Amino acid sequence: MKNLLLLSAFLVFSFTSFCCYSQGNALKAAMFSIEQRQKNDKMSCLKKKIANTIIYGRLIGTSQGGYKSKAIKHISWYKVQDLFYALVSFKSNNTYKKNKEYLYGGWNLSSDDFDVLKNYFEEANSKGDFFWKYIKPYKVSCD
Repeated sequence: MKNLLLLSAFLVFSFTSFCCYSQGNALKAAMFSIEQRQKNDKMSCLKKKIANTIIYGRLIGTSQGGYKSKAIKHISWYKVQDLFYALVSFKSNNTYKKNKEYLYGGWNLSSDDFDVLKNYFEEANSKGDFFWKYIKPYKVSCD
């Protein structure tokens, strides 16, 4: 009788843990699928924003990172309606992908203020420091 009780307790425990384990895996798979879809939707949205900036915007200048810059390859400056944007291309590093462009800005500046921003970037001793302080906080997102 004792063995029968132990066997039935083992079977009940095994069944419930198998049931819950497989439900847990199904939940994890569903969550992963949702996260991947959201990531793909976000990437698609950002690609559209970059494309729209290039198509509908007016290229008003470019700035090179220079041979001393370890991170920034170049910045293409655009004006879309009354807003200024920086389309930044990075050199290869751990954070950003090589030859992939990232969109920053949405600055509502006068042309003179924009020229000051662009010139300060070009004259900065550290293009990376300037980028982190004055451009990176204005990353365009789809959130």
